[in-house]
Amino acid sequence: MRRAQAADIPAIRAFLAAQADVAMFPLANIDTDGLAAEGGDNAARAMFVWIDGAPVTAFIAITAEGMLLPVLPEAPAVHWQAAAPDLAGHRAFGMAGEARAARAGLEVLGLSGTGSALDRDEPHFALDLDALELPAGHDGFTLTRPGPDDRTLMEAWRASYHIEVLGTAPDQAMPVAARDIARALELDTYRILWRDGVPVSMAQVNA
Repeated sequence: MRRAQAADIPAIRAFLAAQADVAMFPLANIDTDGLAAEGGDNAARAMFVWIDGAPVTAFIAITAEGMLLPVLPEAPAVHWQAAAPDLAGHRAFGMAGEARAARAGLEVLGLSGTGSALDRDEPHFALDLDALELPAGHDGFTLTRPGPDDRTLMEAWRASYHIEVLGTAPDQAMPVAARDIARALELDTYRILWRDGVPVSMAQVNA
């Protein structure tokens, strides 16, 4: 495994796009934040990436915040072993990827059984948009872009999500939620669903 460079982005994008159902998050991160460059201005958000092969056959990334994002169709343990010395200098707080590749990484990096807040496999599904069927019953519903007046509600909902779904400690949830919502408003990635003038849900248009 070698550290990816800016010139590798087209090959990385092609590799990830060919298996987008298990590579959604790194693919989106490449689009929004790119690769972390040594001393670059984007290092606070971008990914540190290691790849193998030409064309690319294996991909391991860790975001600047500490999320590990593997895309390893074959022999994941071998690639984790190759990247482990470089990953040792980074803080990891989570991992999202195909279950076999992710669990191999937890083993190789010595992170299995370390008392994580959330540790479960969550099956994904793929659906062609042509096959998407919208449910009946849209009367009274509207979808809006959030504005500054919605921030307090969004932060409260996001904090609850962190606690209930991600296992974030309650005393840490609100500061994390505030950062998440600030970023969401900056990128225009959230929408709020209203029913008869009452906010009932929000959703992020993410990866």
